[in-house]
Amino acid sequence: MSLVRKIDKKRLVLVNKIKDAAAYNKIAGEQYRKINLEFKKTKRLCTAKRAQVMVIANNIPPQYRDNVSITEYENGAINIYFGGKGSPAGKGHGHVCIDPSGKVRYTRNPWSKHGSHNYVKQDKRPDKNNSR
Repeated sequence: MSLVRKIDKKRLVLVNKIKDAAAYNKIAGEQYRKINLEFKKTKRLCTAKRAQVMVIANNIPPQYRDNVSITEYENGAINIYFGGKGSPAGKGHGHVCIDPSGKVRYTRNPWSKHGSHNYVKQDKRPDKNNSR
């Protein structure tokens, strides 16, 4: 969740740069174009992350949404742990794994057994370390 706030903050910084520059006429057309391009990329990223957060929220039972730990990897894969004893990833935790394309690959509710039955049905079973 903090990732969305971080992206929103970056977007606001870019908006302020554009406003300041336009107000003081301190940037040339090329510099303005670069800032505006970065702003558009950040805005698209923000929209994509919000969509991912909604996927995550829909896969976590409501009673556990206040006890969640989200780990995002550089490749975009996300592991969500929830409902564990003492901490979200504690004993008996639930687990949702989302691959870099945004598809949910693995779901397990708290205190459920581990195993291949938790993989979401796909054309084929994902590789062992698909989330990293």
